[in-house]
Amino acid sequence: MKLNRRTIFLLILLSQIFITSAYCQIPTTEGKEFWLAFMANEKTPEINISVSAKRACQLTIKNTNSAFTSTVNLQPGLNKIPVASTPVTEGYLTTSEVVENKSFLITATDTVSVFASNYIAKEFDVTYVLPANALKDEYMVQTYPNSAEKILFSPEFLIVATENNTVVDITPAWKTGGGNLANVKFSVTLNKGQSYQVQTENNVLASDLTGTVVKAQSGKKIAVFNGNQFEAIPVVRNLADSIVSGGNDGDHLYEQAMPVAYWGTEFIVTRSLNRAIDKMRITAKSNDTKVKRNGVEVATLQAGQTYAFDLKWPDKSSYIETSCPSAVYKYLVSSHKYDTSNFLGGPSMIWVSPLEQLAKEISFCTFNTTNTTNHYVNIVVPATNTSGVLLVGKSTGSKPLTFYPVDGNPAYSYARATIADDAYTLKSPKGVVADVYGLGTNESYGFSAGSAVKIPQSIMVNNKYFQTGISDSLSVCFGDSVTLFTEMKNVEQVTWNLGNGTTKITTGTVL
Repeated sequence: MKLNRRTIFLLILLSQIFITSAYCQIPTTEGKEFWLAFMANEKTPEINISVSAKRACQLTIKNTNSAFTSTVNLQPGLNKIPVASTPVTEGYLTTSEVVENKSFLITATDTVSVFASNYIAKEFDVTYVLPANALKDEYMVQTYPNSAEKILFSPEFLIVATENNTVVDITPAWKTGGGNLANVKFSVTLNKGQSYQVQTENNVLASDLTGTVVKAQSGKKIAVFNGNQFEAIPVVRNLADSIVSGGNDGDHLYEQAMPVAYWGTEFIVTRSLNRAIDKMRITAKSNDTKVKRNGVEVATLQAGQTYAFDLKWPDKSSYIETSCPSAVYKYLVSSHKYDTSNFLGGPSMIWVSPLEQLAKEISFCTFNTTNTTNHYVNIVVPATNTSGVLLVGKSTGSKPLTFYPVDGNPAYSYARATIADDAYTLKSPKGVVADVYGLGTNESYGFSAGSAVKIPQSIMVNNKYFQTGISDSLSVCFGDSVTLFTEMKNVEQVTWNLGNGTTKITTGTVL
């Protein structure tokens, strides 16, 4: 039997009819409850959070496995929470493959956006924090390959459990610091609020946890953070190359991982202001994922594999398409790798929100330090919507924006702007995605500003994604079973039109 594109197209049309109602309650990066822990830095950092609040409310931070608790009254706008509210003894991990009673449960009496920083002078990073209702059970990790200059500081990821008796299956892409072998699944059981960090084996060139699969059993929700302890970008393959070409400026990389259910297939990447080059890394969830850049196919990836490219001057933007859901991260590079006269900035890791996650309103804030006082935002919107975009700082007011067509897809436009240290609201009637970053002397931070984490409109046939205009056909032998799957929320019934005059109605528990 052969399911052709027409049959699959009918299935997709049908699933889209029902999936419309699934978007009535789209989880975003704003919320009232958050789980957070901090990965190992090069040395003990100052860890804390900042909160963007629309209205005055109260914030409580506690460790559910200790007596620690802290309460803070929030004012509308940017709230930089006192460091004492997030002590390293309660939420910072340095071990590999050890269950720890370290994490923070953050709750607010009104909707807020939370951002976390892991700070040492000239080596820190910032991440958005997903609200609890946006967390899922399955993730795939991305880290940056370990270079010769920073070979003693491992790529890493961190898991936080939100429920008791959470069994997490981990299939590492590289041998771990605790001796677990690459591509061999192992499991760990965590209770509510417990955390578990995994690092690569130490002192091994190009070690990389990218492609590691992390999945909680029984659908239990977990939070996952990924990045690097302390890394130079680009990869320095040997010390001689480092001496000749520079690029040994290191920084901590720290970003919350998006559940694979929220990965997308269309992305626009934009080069950072005052930077000659950014590095892009695209990781595939499924086998035979085709990657296009500006309409030209550049790679075919298997599950967990990564394609990397440089977005460099004079290019300012690029349109990326993948045939199956993928994850895209942007990496800021070491400050003096490409311009020895410019020591502004350093490595940082930024999740690139897919265009499927366009949000109508985003709240975010900047992070000022002694070294970093230059702040920026890159914004992507539909081209027909540029006049409706509004960026407003709580203290600094409305910020004018100038938009340009995206290379490879003029249906979208982008803007890059210098902004002041403030809390911001970004609104767009037809949706927006954005990233925020700061550059200082050999120091930087960066993070996705926020998004509406929609589940892509797609179905799976025999565990392979099908989407209109991308998948041609699926061949199976007579007598084989064909499994159809789509994941939606708030749907009571799905009718499958099998294209041969028969239908099947699915009811019951919805995901």
